[in-house]
Amino acid sequence: MKASNLRIVGLLFILAAMSSLAAAQSSDRDHPTRLTSNQLAGNVEATGNEYFYSFVAQPGQLVLTADVKANGAGATVTYELLDESGSKALLCCVYVQGDGAGSGRQQDKLRFAKRQTVILHVTHPNSGGGTFRFRFSGTGAPFIDSEPQG
Repeated sequence: MKASNLRIVGLLFILAAMSSLAAAQSSDRDHPTRLTSNQLAGNVEATGNEYFYSFVAQPGQLVLTADVKANGAGATVTYELLDESGSKALLCCVYVQGDGAGSGRQQDKLRFAKRQTVILHVTHPNSGGGTFRFRFSGTGAPFIDSEPQG
C-alpha cells in the first residue's frame, strides 16, 4: 500500500474514533454514558444541552472536584448527582464558573454507606465557552469496572 493510502486510512481511523467519542455523550437520563475513568473532561458548549453519565460509587467518602477554564467570555457548567433511577438528587444544583478568561473550582464531598450506581447530570448553560473537568477521588471513588450489588 502506498504511503498516501496509509495516511488516508490512518486519518479515517482517527475520525471514526473521534466521532464515536462524541456520540458517547448521552442526553438520555434513562441511558447514561458509563464513565470509564475517575475523570471526565470536555469543552463547555453554549448550547443549553444536558448530559448524563453513570458510575458505581464505593462505600466511603466520594470527593467530586469540578474545574472550569473560560476562553475569554466566561464559562459555567452546572451539575448534580442523582440516584440510579435519575429521580432523586443526592447532590443538587451546583455550578462551577470561570469569569472572563479565568478559572473556577468547586469541590463537593458525599458519603456512601454502600456501593451504588450514581448518575452525574451535567448541563451547559447558553453562554460562554471553555473547558471543564470532573475528578472523582476518596474512598468512595468509583471502581469503574464494578457492577452494583444488591
